[in-house]
Amino acid sequence: MAMARRRRSHIAIASIFVVFTVWLTTPFDSFVYLMPKYYLSWPFADRLSDEQVFSNQPPPHPVDMLQDAVVILKSGYGTRDRIQGWLDAHVEHLNIEKLFLVADYEANFSITAQGGKHTLQMYDSVRFTIDASVPPLSPDTKRVKNHNDLQNAIAAGVTERLDRFTKEFGYEMDVMKFVSSLEMAYNRWPNEKWYIMADDDSYLMLPSAKQLLQQFDPSKLHYLGNPEGHWTGRFGHGGSNFMVSQGAMNYLFRKHRQTVGAGNHEASTTARLGDWLLGVTFNKIGIYVQEGHKRFFSGEDPWAAKMRADRVCSLLVGFHAIKTDDAMRKVAASFGPLARPATWWDVWDILGEKGAFGAGAESHSRNDWDYIGNLDEATSTLGDSPAAISCQDECLGRRWCLAWTYEPEKKDCHLSPWMAVGKSATGKVSGISAARISAVREKCPKH
Repeated sequence: MAMARRRRSHIAIASIFVVFTVWLTTPFDSFVYLMPKYYLSWPFADRLSDEQVFSNQPPPHPVDMLQDAVVILKSGYGTRDRIQGWLDAHVEHLNIEKLFLVADYEANFSITAQGGKHTLQMYDSVRFTIDASVPPLSPDTKRVKNHNDLQNAIAAGVTERLDRFTKEFGYEMDVMKFVSSLEMAYNRWPNEKWYIMADDDSYLMLPSAKQLLQQFDPSKLHYLGNPEGHWTGRFGHGGSNFMVSQGAMNYLFRKHRQTVGAGNHEASTTARLGDWLLGVTFNKIGIYVQEGHKRFFSGEDPWAAKMRADRVCSLLVGFHAIKTDDAMRKVAASFGPLARPATWWDVWDILGEKGAFGAGAESHSRNDWDYIGNLDEATSTLGDSPAAISCQDECLGRRWCLAWTYEPEKKDCHLSPWMAVGKSATGKVSGISAARISAVREKCPKH
């Protein structure tokens, strides 16, 4: 009997040793790490509460956005018309000396800002990827050849060829920019606390970014953004603005430099998404996008930003999908004067209808409008709905529903767990659960 107990004890100890050994020797990007990390992330992820973010206490890790952060603007020849609008919207609030422009070609931009004239150089991060690749990339590789053809067309000024190249290959060029753009910025500014990457159709609210970054120790391994993708390769969505700490940059480009060279540049010639490639590169060395802070980021423009109940009081860092100079300037004119950190509610407060949340109002509706936007797996569609009022009642009868949209021609009633400022939608009738949202707002921390 005692011998059997000892045998079971030895087996248990040996099993624990084997599991521990397998855990230590398994690559950080294997399913042994990635699958449980993703599926356990929501119940166990480290989450900043709104009270923590907006605490009146001194921040745990103060950040001077003019001295401690590099902002990387990523663009391309096909979207070069957006660059000036982005600069106009942001440069008055940035340290121009720590603004780094990257694309798939080189250029100079002359701007007047902060009381003077400045010339900003834009660097070709695709060329950096090609030149830094180990082993060297073949000039016959499709994306390498496309990049070379693009440079030749730019030099020759052949507009027709340039339009064709950017439409057919611009997105592929973008994949080759992510890792190399961070590496180029790190090579130039190796001692900054934070590195922020923005797309040319993204709007970044610096007071909000500062408020968020001050919660984290920049010497630690932090990769903050809007998590997307399958559990095999989660990444921070490039268009939503993402942030990488000095600790993570040191770990990748200094301690694990071979991880970048060992196939990463080559992988950029076939990968479908550049932000995904950056994410899996970080995964290889045990750095993962932090799932618990997703609500601070938006992948939509301000009129389509999805405000869920758990986001109403939360900090908001910026927007995406602002495709024109006029739209970017409109966003900047609306949110630029907001010197304090912005919240999701500020989006409605600045752009939404002022009378929608009247005293005691249970709901608010509007003709030829849509407060939901794109439908997805979180929305619910009810067919054969007889009228808009029925659709409204369906929403009010569900605690999770914040907005509804009715399509009379189809008799479809769409119910959503979020609401947006919304956009014009001829023929549709849409509404929001004003009382439900007001109840959430009343619990927001004061700041």
